[in-house]
Amino acid sequence: MTATSRATAGNGIVTRDELVGRAHELRPLLRDYSAKADSQRGLPDAVVTALIDAGMFRMVVPKRLGGYEADLHTVTEVAEILGAGDASAAWVVCLGAVATSLAGRVSARAQDEKFDMAELQDLPAFRSAVRAAIDRVNTELSVVEKVRQFAFADEPFGIENEEMTPSLKIRRHKLKERYGARLDALYKG
Repeated sequence: MTATSRATAGNGIVTRDELVGRAHELRPLLRDYSAKADSQRGLPDAVVTALIDAGMFRMVVPKRLGGYEADLHTVTEVAEILGAGDASAAWVVCLGAVATSLAGRVSARAQDEKFDMAELQDLPAFRSAVRAAIDRVNTELSVVEKVRQFAFADEPFGIENEEMTPSLKIRRHKLKERYGARLDALYKG
């Protein structure tokens, strides 16, 4: 059963109880795959698919964008339940919740706007804003952790363009094929 075919409160809204129930339903699967996740240092495809189907990555996405707008208490409770099955799965779901909550905080106009990354990355103001954000993060990092140079990808890393696996791991060899010259330039600059 996929997230879109699951029963809801009758009004199309997924409730806290439903999300908590889905998390409980996932625990046996997470336990079964926990050792495999540890050995392969990433979530198995079956786990990622189950998390997606259960709507775990839509918990804090705005309703107008197809999410559930769950509150922090719900996300925390779901993470605790998932963590009892596999801590790594809970961690990945929480990372997704943070990212989608930040994206959901920008204006509705900005959420609807489509950007051409190639055009955007050429704008001096955009590059300066990214540099400023990196500099802010760098103040909290040790010398060896600091980001010194950056480059933009042509499009988001994804499963569709084969730059990520279905379990959302980066395919380094694909990135090297596509961005090798840019990456080399970062270390020469």
